[in-house]
Amino acid sequence: MSHQQKLNIPNVTEYDLSLPEWGPYSKQLAGISHVANKQLGLRFDLSVFPTLYRRTPQVPHVRWEAGWHPWEADTGLNYFKYRFELEWKDRVYGDIAFVKIDETTRLIRCECVNNTDIPQNYGIHFLSSLHAPMFPGGEKFGSQSRFCRVRLPEHAIWVDALDYRHIQLSGMKSSDYLVSDGMLLGEARGWGFVNGSGLGKRFSATPGNKAEYAFSLDKELDNGILVLRYRVVDGMGVAQLYLEGLRNKELTIKGNGDFSEITIPLGQVSAGDKTLEVIFRGGSPIVIDGFAVLESGDRDKLSFELLTVDLKPELIPGGAHSEQIYRFDHSGASYYGLAWDETMLEMRKFYITGDPGNILKDFVHHHGISNLTDGGEKHYHDIYIRPLNLDPQSRKVSYFLVAGGSLEEVKEKLKWFHENRGGLESFYSETQAKNFVFPCNPDGEKYRFSQQLMSSCTLTNVVYPIYCRGQYIKHNTPGRWWDCLYTWDSGFLGLGLLELDINRAIECLNTYLTPEDDPHAAYIQHGTPLPVQIYLFQEIWNRTLSKDFLKTVYPSLRQMHAFLAGRHEGSRTKYPSGLIKTWDHFYNSGGWDDYAPQQYLQDNIPACKDWNYAPAVSSSHIIRTAKILKLAAEFCGCSEDIGDYCEDVESISDALQKYSWDDEAGYFSYVKHSEDGNPEDVLRHDSGANFNMGMDGVHPLIAGICTPGQMKRLIENIFDPEKLWTPIGITAVDQSAPYYTPDGYWNGTVWFPHQWFIWKSLLDLGLHDLAARIATTGLELWKNEVDESYNCFEHFIIESGRGAGWHQFTGLSSPVMSWFAAYFRPGWITGGFDLWMLRKEFSDDCTKLSAEFIYDAGETTSPGLIVVMNHTHEYRCTWNGRDITHTQFRNGTLLLNIPAADNKGCLEIFL
Repeated sequence: MSHQQKLNIPNVTEYDLSLPEWGPYSKQLAGISHVANKQLGLRFDLSVFPTLYRRTPQVPHVRWEAGWHPWEADTGLNYFKYRFELEWKDRVYGDIAFVKIDETTRLIRCECVNNTDIPQNYGIHFLSSLHAPMFPGGEKFGSQSRFCRVRLPEHAIWVDALDYRHIQLSGMKSSDYLVSDGMLLGEARGWGFVNGSGLGKRFSATPGNKAEYAFSLDKELDNGILVLRYRVVDGMGVAQLYLEGLRNKELTIKGNGDFSEITIPLGQVSAGDKTLEVIFRGGSPIVIDGFAVLESGDRDKLSFELLTVDLKPELIPGGAHSEQIYRFDHSGASYYGLAWDETMLEMRKFYITGDPGNILKDFVHHHGISNLTDGGEKHYHDIYIRPLNLDPQSRKVSYFLVAGGSLEEVKEKLKWFHENRGGLESFYSETQAKNFVFPCNPDGEKYRFSQQLMSSCTLTNVVYPIYCRGQYIKHNTPGRWWDCLYTWDSGFLGLGLLELDINRAIECLNTYLTPEDDPHAAYIQHGTPLPVQIYLFQEIWNRTLSKDFLKTVYPSLRQMHAFLAGRHEGSRTKYPSGLIKTWDHFYNSGGWDDYAPQQYLQDNIPACKDWNYAPAVSSSHIIRTAKILKLAAEFCGCSEDIGDYCEDVESISDALQKYSWDDEAGYFSYVKHSEDGNPEDVLRHDSGANFNMGMDGVHPLIAGICTPGQMKRLIENIFDPEKLWTPIGITAVDQSAPYYTPDGYWNGTVWFPHQWFIWKSLLDLGLHDLAARIATTGLELWKNEVDESYNCFEHFIIESGRGAGWHQFTGLSSPVMSWFAAYFRPGWITGGFDLWMLRKEFSDDCTKLSAEFIYDAGETTSPGLIVVMNHTHEYRCTWNGRDITHTQFRNGTLLLNIPAADNKGCLEIFL
């Protein structure tokens, strides 16, 4: 079972995923990609897709709905398959599968299917291209020089401006302590820098800012020089610097609008360790690329080369008619080869500025033209297999191969393909059998197909390159439109991956952690600052009980929590009132873009850092994560941290109760604060209604700090069909509120992530019926939409129950996999946030369970537990040796309540 998988626990600084170099990583067209050059972030794409011959091609773009669907995948991406619907629904389609042969080679299987009563004519495109990463602002380095490479003489060294040992910036802002997007403090990305990054104008924002460098020379210099490379931001302006250490010197630096160098004599310099401080004295802002230290006589050997990445390949004929080889400059693989088993084809080259899909559609009737162009410089090579004629009610399988490496290696792989054609189908079948399939009891079978598509989408939603901490990485994405890091979405993405592959969930978590005392950021931040990673950590612990994992990630999670709780250096999240706000870092408190009070602030106060209002959601999650980490601290030998967590819980809980609860409305409020941070009033709508009648207003229920009366009111609001409950689940804004709208993005629709929080909280409270109502409503909603459209949507429209938003979304929609596993997957135990597992042992046939755990839910609560056993038997349950009752939700799915005030011990389930 997945939860018995051997764990691979990466170091905190290992941000790249340990997935193969070949995978579904494209940011443009569906297919297979190869990490061509890690240093430059180059990616080779091979998009393979079927079409109807000499009709408008349906090009499988990844940035909009284009008729293709992730269909199957194994967890390691050694196998994945896409379905291309050419005539809806499953009448005329193609299944394209990619299968690992070895680390450098992939087999491609194309199965074209005609389920109609008339003949069909197919074509198959193999569109290959090389892609370079984008800089912020949309600048690319492609055919134009955007990237600089330094060439050094022997014994010279280059010190990049970002390789500082220490940096000191005056007037540090909160954002300087939580640098976003995996960047380093002071980092700027853009054209002309060596390696694409340098010390940006933030460094020269204030006189007195300085960066300290430590480096070593392997040889004494007789007459050394230091060459500083820079660019004055104002073009022709003048900047003042001071160097201290290796050389003490005032510098007056004039700009010329481009990168320049200034040479500073050093004289005789001994070998060994050295230091240098670069201090900004004033004048025009300046960006620094770095500096070289070398012998003065070698100055002419030091050069900075603007690197042109030529994306156009050299075409090399293969050894057979059915082969093509490409050679790319700057590609780590150097050569790529294609082989095929079809004979009717043509080859074409595209030179375009925009999207290849448009030119394919525009030129589809230009028969016989082999070079298609709109005047651009992007290059695509198209091998077009056609026509493939299929009789009614028939199918045809074709095989292809792609390989990368040296010319000799590629030729050898192409030769292997031709010599082993007879065994390709059995090889495919053996690999396809390793496709991930959700285990489930029979009562879950009706959901299996919709879960299969969600799991396939989740496993294949990976892109390359993403820039993070000085490296290009493969990265899980909630949807390919979001080509970036995204903290809270990726927390939920990790929760989804946890149901599929524990190691992939751990790697997803690890991407957002930073080392303890990291000077750049307390964690990797982008977007909504909700610490879902801490919830993901707890779920991983409860599955694995790995103390190595706990000890590895706990310091980083403690740091993440401390920053958001206002206890970390530079953090300004906590008001003097005790309430939490995260507006300094993002406009969105709970991921709900147009949530009514948040939208009101956005419409009326331009800068979110000036929003002097505390929502309930931020405070609630800091309380809950403090409770989680308090248990973690107890079990990893960090008892000295417990007092801080207890203080967080107590002070923030008191503030919510004192300032936020609105008894008339039955919700917690947005609390307005004065300029000095003292609470003044709750935020109200023009009608006088509390502006927080919605998902934010019920979040203290998740924190577990409500009085019995508040708890009753909040649960009534959640399940009242006139308020938050709808036929398809919980909506974000109370339907009775004067600011509710049925046509918003979050306001008036149903999403899953905050329902997951509420579901877990209801388990803490032992309210199984209500928890199951949320889960089963979500599963039915998901099943109905996915079965109909094959899409995995973001959210759902209340009036129609249909999906909307991004169509291959695997971040915030992942709770459907958690709900499916919790209620239908044998060998699964699920509780609320107060559950901390100590031991669990299922028998191989899931007819016995012995488990020890703590359920820290309070002395008066009988918390709930879901246990999925083998469906063919009836069971007896004991807690600490005494019989306890249970209900059977479905065959094999047991719902239990742990006795109040007896929340630590041993659960036994047996026949």
